Amino acid sequence: MVLGLNLYSQRLLSFPYLCHMKNAFRYILTILFLLAIQCAVSAQVLIFHNAPDTLISTLKVKIGDGPVQSVNFRTTSIYSIGGDVDGNISIFNSADSLLLSTPVSLLASKFYHCYINGNSTMDGYASNPSGTDNALRADFLSVSDLPEPGPDQSRVIFLHGGPDLPSTDVTLFPSNDLVDNLSFGEYAVVNLKSDSNNINFRTADSSLLLVTFNLPLEGRVGQTVVVLLSGYIAPPINRNGPVLRGYMVVPGGDYILLNNVTSVRDTKMAKSISIYPNPAKNQIRMAFTPQISGRMSIGISDMSGRQLSFRNVDAEKHESLIIDTDLSNLPSGQYLMTISDGNEVSVLPFIVQK
Repeated sequence: MVLGLNLYSQRLLSFPYLCHMKNAFRYILTILFLLAIQCAVSAQVLIFHNAPDTLISTLKVKIGDGPVQSVNFRTTSIYSIGGDVDGNISIFNSADSLLLSTPVSLLASKFYHCYINGNSTMDGYASNPSGTDNALRADFLSVSDLPEPGPDQSRVIFLHGGPDLPSTDVTLFPSNDLVDNLSFGEYAVVNLKSDSNNINFRTADSSLLLVTFNLPLEGRVGQTVVVLLSGYIAPPINRNGPVLRGYMVVPGGDYILLNNVTSVRDTKMAKSISIYPNPAKNQIRMAFTPQISGRMSIGISDMSGRQLSFRNVDAEKHESLIIDTDLSNLPSGQYLMTISDGNEVSVLPFIVQK
């Protein structure tokens, strides 16, 4: 028995057998190496679910032959695909109904953003006042191909994600132009000094200041930051969806609410500003308490910034004012009411429903 085992051991250790084992081992190592390369060289996509449609608060996303991945509204999710992708991005609702399928080509070893915006249906949702198609869309940006920011700068990607918000201009306070005529679903890349900046969003002709957000970029030299307009400026005619807000997404992927510098409820010129009823039919009332004495102007504009009515009122500090405005000649739609003391402007969106 011992002799048999010795003979078997000698056979196992014979030269031809060792060569065979060596080749097999080399083959296994090669396969493992190729698998490791395939896993390492993959397209990375940071998905932004910025579509405020209340019917699709959770979406399922599939890119090429990759897995189906769920992502919630106002969150991000990393999607990895081994190798190049030349196929479709498919978006489903939570019930697995296909909402969108559009071609996409991605290269391995590159990093992308995918911005998902818009409405899954027009039933119960307002059209975009600038005429931009606000149906569900997915837009890709190759972050790897963007030029590097300067030595004291951050790379800022501005994304217009308000389906019922008109095209906007973006300026750096007080009036430095950054982006001209950014329409819904579009993005623009700007390098800014890594400091605390106040960013203005105006109507596309810059006539009306819609909102100002403080953008804190301190300590973010060389980083990529996404600034998103997210939600509806007029929720009552958009299935009472989320109200328009400004967010910043930093490396790591969380939505961070930006501070609204131009609060229409509490400004230096007036406090407790309100308009009602909203939606209105034939008349709307603005009420506020002036914080200064002097002449103020009250105006109504359409969503493109075109002025429809204007009046001056004399204000006394701390004495409440109530201003009624006739709307009988205005058709149903979205409008903006402004109050200004010549230096500061506050804008309040409202709706006319007849």
